[in-house]
Amino acid sequence: MSSKDKEQNEWRKGVTQVTKDGSWTVKKLIPLGLLIFGILIIGVWILKGSDIIKMDIERETIQHSRQYIEPRVAKMQNLYTEYTKLQTRSAEAEERGAMKVAKTIRAQQIAQIDQMRLEAGNIPAHEIPEKIKQLLER
Repeated sequence: MSSKDKEQNEWRKGVTQVTKDGSWTVKKLIPLGLLIFGILIIGVWILKGSDIIKMDIERETIQHSRQYIEPRVAKMQNLYTEYTKLQTRSAEAEERGAMKVAKTIRAQQIAQIDQMRLEAGNIPAHEIPEKIKQLLER
C-alpha cells in the first residue's frame, strides 16, 4: 500500500469519525437548546405575570408625563435663578476682597449645579430648558 493510499485511508477514517461525532453532538445539542429556550420562555412568562415588566413600562410612562416633568423643570428653573443670584453675590464679595465668602458662595453654586444635574437625569433631555443645558454642559 502506497503512502497516498494510507493518507486517503486516514482521511476517510477521520471523516467517518467526524460524521459520527457530529451526529452525536447534534442529537445532544438540539434537546439541550430546546430545553434552554423553554426555560427562557417560562421565565419571561413568569416575569410578565408578576407585573415586573409592566411596572417598568408604567415607570417610564410616569417619567414622561407632564405631572412628573413640570415640577422638575420648575425646580431646575428655581435652582438656576438661585445660581445666578449666587453668581452676583460671589462677584460682589470678590470686589470687596472677601475671598472666603466668595469661595463659600462658589461651593453653594456647585451644589446648585449638582441638584440641577440630578433633576435633569430624571426627565427626558428635550424637556430641559436650553439655558440650564448650557450651564450643565460646562
